[in-house]
Amino acid sequence: MIRPKTFCPLMFFSLAIAAVTSSVSPVDAQVAQDEYNMASGYYARGQWLESIEAFKSVIARFPNTEQAAASHFFLGEAMMQQGDFAGAYQAFQVFLTKLPSHQFAPRAMFRLGETAYRLRQYDRAIRLLELFVLEHPTDRLNEFALPYLGELRIKRNEPQLAQKAYETAILAYPESQLHNKCRLGLARVYQMQGSIELATRLYKSIVSEGDKLLAGEARLQWGILCYGQRDYEMARQLLDEAFVACTDLESKTEATYWLARSETALQNTERAVELFSAAVGQSENETLAAAVYFDGALTAIQAQQPTTAEAWLTQLRDRWPNGQWADDALQLQIDIAQKESRFDDALLMIGQFHENYSDSPLRTKVLESEGRVYYQREEFQKSIDAFQSLLNGVINGGVGIHSGGKQRETWKYLQSLGLIGMDRLAEAETVLGSIDLDGQSEKLRSLVELARATTYSGREKYEHSVAGYRNYLALEPNGTEAFRARAELTIAYARLKQWDLASDAFDDLSQNHEGQQLVLETAKFLAETAFANEQNGYAARWYEYLVRPGNPRELIARGLSGLAWIQMRTNESNHALATFERLVNEYPDTKFAAEAAMARAKFLDDSEQYEEASKMYGFLIDKFPDSKLKQAAMLRCAYSLQKVGGKTNLLQAQNLLADYIQLPGNPPAMDEALYQLGWVYHDLSLAPHGIETFKQLVKEHPNSKYWPDAAFRLVQNYIQKTDLDAAQPLIEKLLNPKTPTEILSRVVFLNGQIAAENNEWESVTLSMRTLVAQATDRGLQATGNYWLAESLYRQGEFAEAGDLFGGLVEETDELDESLTPWIYLRAAQCRGKLDDWTEAKSIAKTASKIYPDFKTAYEYDFIIGRALAAKGKFNNAIVALRRVVDSPTGGSTETAAIAQWRIGEAYFHQEKYEKAIRAYYRVDALFGYQKWRAAALMQAGKCQEHLGNWKHAARLYQQLLTNFPDSEFRQAAEERLRLASRQAHHETNSIKRKIP
Repeated sequence: MIRPKTFCPLMFFSLAIAAVTSSVSPVDAQVAQDEYNMASGYYARGQWLESIEAFKSVIARFPNTEQAAASHFFLGEAMMQQGDFAGAYQAFQVFLTKLPSHQFAPRAMFRLGETAYRLRQYDRAIRLLELFVLEHPTDRLNEFALPYLGELRIKRNEPQLAQKAYETAILAYPESQLHNKCRLGLARVYQMQGSIELATRLYKSIVSEGDKLLAGEARLQWGILCYGQRDYEMARQLLDEAFVACTDLESKTEATYWLARSETALQNTERAVELFSAAVGQSENETLAAAVYFDGALTAIQAQQPTTAEAWLTQLRDRWPNGQWADDALQLQIDIAQKESRFDDALLMIGQFHENYSDSPLRTKVLESEGRVYYQREEFQKSIDAFQSLLNGVINGGVGIHSGGKQRETWKYLQSLGLIGMDRLAEAETVLGSIDLDGQSEKLRSLVELARATTYSGREKYEHSVAGYRNYLALEPNGTEAFRARAELTIAYARLKQWDLASDAFDDLSQNHEGQQLVLETAKFLAETAFANEQNGYAARWYEYLVRPGNPRELIARGLSGLAWIQMRTNESNHALATFERLVNEYPDTKFAAEAAMARAKFLDDSEQYEEASKMYGFLIDKFPDSKLKQAAMLRCAYSLQKVGGKTNLLQAQNLLADYIQLPGNPPAMDEALYQLGWVYHDLSLAPHGIETFKQLVKEHPNSKYWPDAAFRLVQNYIQKTDLDAAQPLIEKLLNPKTPTEILSRVVFLNGQIAAENNEWESVTLSMRTLVAQATDRGLQATGNYWLAESLYRQGEFAEAGDLFGGLVEETDELDESLTPWIYLRAAQCRGKLDDWTEAKSIAKTASKIYPDFKTAYEYDFIIGRALAAKGKFNNAIVALRRVVDSPTGGSTETAAIAQWRIGEAYFHQEKYEKAIRAYYRVDALFGYQKWRAAALMQAGKCQEHLGNWKHAARLYQQLLTNFPDSEFRQAAEERLRLASRQAHHETNSIKRKIP
């Protein structure tokens, strides 16, 4: 809310002061006036603290003067500027008491209302501001008082009075700076009254007028309106804009809250949780702050983030233990704990709820949760008691609760589950019989039927249980308990030995089929369904039914196969082997015999018993040569033999795979056979044969899942042979998002390596950045980082390269040992390129100790020498650089030539020119690098100049120009040659001068 501006004390100067009380002497009156004038001066200059102290001094020293009375007014104004509203309120009160008829009394009265508003004393603020408007209807300050009253009436949920205040302000002060503020408030009023169209029109108008101060608030409220109208997309857009436009934290928080709710409504729950997280703890408004926690928790639950939800609910309860959301928060935490099976936590919170929220409307939900928790803990009696309390309409201590309406029938059902759990089946039957299912959901009806059937079955009332299971299956043929219902229905008929009824039931389930075979096929279906749901007892019973003598051979074989699988699943391996053997021996002409052998072999295969698996696969291949499983057995047998290893087994695997590849009719897994054969050749050290096999796979099976790896192996082979023309087309095909990530990463690496071989360092950078981003193998990622750093180094990007090499120092365990000394070298070189010679020297010294046998260890000494020279330690630098020159591996390298030249430089900087000349001569004499030979002659000439040997200097410059006419030093040498020649001719005996 915008306040009216503070008064200038000169306007009040007429108060200073024509008359004083009779008790004040003329001298004191003058002093009072002087001090008052000083306080007014502070006030006029905006020195609020100084004016406050000065006005307080006038009041304290001259309490009975008009200056003191006036000081109370300006003291209040200054305190408002400082935000001391309580002090300002007291000052204005005193002023009005002392000078109730003063010309500024109306302003003081307005300030009283304003300070009460600032102090959140809303009732008092309304009273004072309304009194001001009533007593001073024409005062210009009504421009501010009326908007205050509108805002206060909104806070009091009195929209009609708020509307009156805003409409009066809008009509009376159309040019007011608060005009749009009043229109915004009026829109809020319309919103509260449900006049959505009027409110929306005003919000749109304010936004379109571009009032930056109010557009954010208008968008916020408009967005909230859209949310209420379920236009969530529009709400999201407006609230997002409101967050940007609003300047105060409270409005931003409110915008974030409603934006989060919009995202929740749009099913963007993860984004909504992020927004709620940003809003948590930001608002000082209890209602909004609590809503953020609670609604955020609801959204976190939807987003499968129960930990976040519980944390927010706990914070909500801790901050406002007696707030309107506290019971909701605790009830929601109980639900979370129950769903996560944290039953102790749930019961503890349930106890807290009963103790602290005995009058909450959520008591029935909490008591229902209590009953469910006890049932899940198998504390059936407590579960029964909880639901009985709900049914009786009372809770702990006899406090009444809502009876539940239709929910009572659900409570009866849940109570019956507890009774069944305690084997109190007769009571459960009574409770279930009392449930009125009229108007209830189909889900409840089906569950009640199932519970009844279970109760009847437990009481051996199988006729009734059959009816219950049939009713349940009619209501929910694919329900969560359908398989158990069918199994128990079959068990009920078996217990009753009513096989005709069983046959009739199977006939009903399988229409348009006739005969005993239908019963057997249905029995087969039930057995396999029970097996699929891991109900091994039921499945075994029905498989045993299928293997009875006299049944069709195909069904007996199926039954034996099923029994064998169950025995394997239940770790009865000996029984499983005996059942498989019976199946193979007694029914070898059925598909199940081959399946049994295959199943046994696969079991051994999966158990990594590869030698035994290979024998079983071999048995299947020999015993069932016409089986459709033979082809798969050939592949699996070759795989097992390869896993066992050894030349004999590998040769046998090779023959199997070769035979598979020669099978007529294009076998379905030809690509797998070729891929496996390629690796068998590899294991037999027949790499060329393996490569040819991979070539065949790549050529003939471009869509195979094995193609990327086979193609990669070929690329590796081509690169080893430096046949880049053959490698490149495969690399381009492999650089495809569909290529498996592990292979793709390695292909990207190889592509970068090729680029490095060709000194295409920009391409290396691109490849290695891609590799580092997508590789999952830490070693490959680290290697990629090394080559990325190397490429950047080669391109002169020393800062980034140095950072990467520095990071790799900590990852040397993930890299090839041959790279680690280079990492230290490059890291040091990068630091040197960046003139950080202290760090460069430290890295180089460390590396020289760790890798003394590194073939280019002389480079470490070179960096150390450079670093010492940079610090002015020339003698030490010379020692280090001589180690480079004397190095057996580096003595003939360009690095050694540079080192020798820098030895000369070190002497030059020490003004040891004769030693410098000898050092430079060694560069020209010992090394063939023209750049450094020319540089050495140039510097040697300068040394001769310093020594006054102008003829020698001229001869050296002439030698440089003759021997190295294209040198970068040519121009400098020509200039110095002219100078040296003149000096040699005219100033042979001149005093040696300093060379610039």
